[in-house]
Amino acid sequence: MKLVVWNMEWLNDLVDSEAGALKPGDRNVRGPRLPWKNEGPSVAERIALLREELTDLDPDILLIIEGPDRTADMEILMASISEVRWFTHIQRSRFPSSPDNPRLSTSTQCVGIAVRTDRGTFADTHLTINDVEDPAAGLVHRATEPFFLDRGADRVPEWFRYERRPLWVTVHPAEGSDFNIMGVHLKSKGIFGAYEWSRWWQLADANCMRLLAQCRHMREAFLEVYLSDPAALPLIVAGDINDAVVPIAEDLQVRFFGAGVQQRADLSVQHLPCGGQILKQEGQTQQAHLGNHLAGCALAAGGDLNDAGRG
Repeated sequence: MKLVVWNMEWLNDLVDSEAGALKPGDRNVRGPRLPWKNEGPSVAERIALLREELTDLDPDILLIIEGPDRTADMEILMASISEVRWFTHIQRSRFPSSPDNPRLSTSTQCVGIAVRTDRGTFADTHLTINDVEDPAAGLVHRATEPFFLDRGADRVPEWFRYERRPLWVTVHPAEGSDFNIMGVHLKSKGIFGAYEWSRWWQLADANCMRLLAQCRHMREAFLEVYLSDPAALPLIVAGDINDAVVPIAEDLQVRFFGAGVQQRADLSVQHLPCGGQILKQEGQTQQAHLGNHLAGCALAAGGDLNDAGRG
């Protein structure tokens, strides 16, 4: 069974939701473009490249990063880039802009999943889907609600949120035991504008602080609880954790965790192909990847994939 994590970039731009179809093929949209081109690629160019890459990757499970905000739109896209059968789900994500503002914004870059259903790899019920926005999802819902966190610098709790809710599904293979997948897309460190240098560093610092807060809260509020349950299913945590190298890593570890705290954010992690991260705990000292504050391990409980019959 092959699991592929792929940041497919701005898929929401490709579909006309009201028409229930792709946008015109000659329309320019956001997405990867050639260096010598000033405008974005066309819908037709994006579809052709997505189709080619999906064929090359040939996954059984596709974890989708930057998917659209509707499952129906993702179904249109999968039918446009593949001739085979897929079962698809997108985790919608809505979030408040401030602690005292009940109005919700909707993310246009959502996490989703597609499983290939024509190979006999999965049981008749391919997935059990948990809507993480729904309180009925339990712990994973509560852990991804907006939260206050004291970063340790001034003992003042600050308010944070997840702009993109994680995906949470249980996979049912045709052979072997079930397992869970958590798909994540955490805070980007990108700064998409021209700023005076000192202001640029302020924004970069703030973005990294928010990313670290999301990681730390996810570990403390969800994964440590999940890992403590001996009956929990094996767990794969993967996605776009945005933990590439940043030059203020050493400064961040002091300001985020506080001087003298034996916990360290090592930001010099190499990304896995397609932006995926499957993370492994590195001992009790917790001198670990930045993503370790999020994930802990790829197989969080209940054995490993080979033991469960899923190599």
